[in-house]
Amino acid sequence: MSLQVNPRLESEIQNRAMSKGVSPEQLLEYLLHPFTQKPQKPTLTMLLMRSWLEEDATDDPEEIREAEESLQEFKRNMNQPRKEANARLLYPEGE
Repeated sequence: MSLQVNPRLESEIQNRAMSKGVSPEQLLEYLLHPFTQKPQKPTLTMLLMRSWLEEDATDDPEEIREAEESLQEFKRNMNQPRKEANARLLYPEGE
């Protein structure tokens, strides 16, 4: 099977794959895998998680900015002990 995409999208797929250390084919297979699976009946846990996500959803730019800052702080805090020990960082993009 082959897939024809515009050059801009092809370039983006290649760049993303390279940044993840995989081939473009592997990246696309990974991304498309959920669409090939038989839908599963949601568990109670999945329903609870979905309700939490819906409850916390926002389009308020200030709330989004605060959440992103909080996430970056979490990543820095998780990385700090590993950085001090010269170990592999859990969130290298957080630095």
